[in-house]
Amino acid sequence: MIKRIIFDIDNTILDTYKDCINTYNEYISHNKLKITAQEIYDMFEDYELSKGNYLKEDLISFISKKYNTDYEEEKLEELLKLYSEHSTLINTNTTNILNHLSKKYDIVALTNWYKDIQYKRLEKVGISKYFKKIYGIEDGHKPDINAFKNAIENNSYNECVIIGDSLKSDIEVPRKLGMKTIYFNKNCKENKEEEINDLNELLNLL
Repeated sequence: MIKRIIFDIDNTILDTYKDCINTYNEYISHNKLKITAQEIYDMFEDYELSKGNYLKEDLISFISKKYNTDYEEEKLEELLKLYSEHSTLINTNTTNILNHLSKKYDIVALTNWYKDIQYKRLEKVGISKYFKKIYGIEDGHKPDINAFKNAIENNSYNECVIIGDSLKSDIEVPRKLGMKTIYFNKNCKENKEEEINDLNELLNLL
């Protein structure tokens, strides 16, 4: 019997690309930088592939080396604060979906980003109250098994379901562990088994 639902946040609940681009444009304007928002987005993608741990000192070092500059921690904090103020729901019915599911299950979030930032983003769109807990990069980096061990807490793997948009980060390892998985593939018109392209489908699946 399913007791806990584990949601990925970025590109599952919130429109991360849109929020990132808006954040970076603000940051560029404020700091008068000669760079594009897309270039900053790509830089973070490169970091994710090479490091992925998002330790702030590693991220600062990576940015400094990439742009041959002494990137300051206060600038990173400025960027993170701006990002925490941007929050766009992918599905406008998300509040109703979470309200319905929260009456039957514990709902938590598992994200490869800083949990305080993610909480503020969820709070901004009025849905933080539906999450019992947020597990961030501080608690483990998906797809490392420890991230999923933390997210299930005292439950068994077969008592949890995870919903996410990345097969590698959100789906493949939990499936091997015996967890029910739901792959959110918003670009697919015909769903395969254990796959959705609209969060509204969760109302019938769970």
